[in-house]
Amino acid sequence: MKENSIKIESGFTLLEMMIAVSLFTVVMLISSSMFLSSIDSQSRAIGSKNIQESLNFALASMSNEIAKAVVDPGPCDGRCDGASVFCVLGSGLEKKIIFKELDNTCIAYQLTTFSSDVRVLSMSRDGLTPVYLTPRNINISDLNFNTEYVTNVTNYIAKASVSITGQGLNRENHPDIVSIQTLVTVGNY
Repeated sequence: MKENSIKIESGFTLLEMMIAVSLFTVVMLISSSMFLSSIDSQSRAIGSKNIQESLNFALASMSNEIAKAVVDPGPCDGRCDGASVFCVLGSGLEKKIIFKELDNTCIAYQLTTFSSDVRVLSMSRDGLTPVYLTPRNINISDLNFNTEYVTNVTNYIAKASVSITGQGLNRENHPDIVSIQTLVTVGNY
């Protein structure tokens, strides 16, 4: 006598497979979005750090030069051969600082605008070709100089406050904006 035997095979149904694939897809989407978010955060942090390092370099260069300035609180005429040799001219983004160093070199710091409306910090010596202190991928949105004179019996002492704000041009969604400032004391001792 022949027996009818039915074999039952174990396995996954189509519905179980669809649920498993759906869960795997959701987990992968969440994981990849978290990964992309962490990459974006790291990229923004590196961008801000690069901007800050560029602005720190520019501010340190300015501070070194300003600290060697000759102080004469006469009227500001914008020339190193004039009555005043340590003065701030202009306003807003046209503001510049002009001074003479002890070796009679005339130094001027100001913003230079390129054709694409990118402003960089520039420095010129004796009116010669300017040297750019900030890269073109950072737009300087604010540059501010404030000077204050203190007079004692024989000497003039000046305090120069310098602040600079730069914005990275590489990011459109989250532009990186960094502001730094310093105070430099200048005097004829």
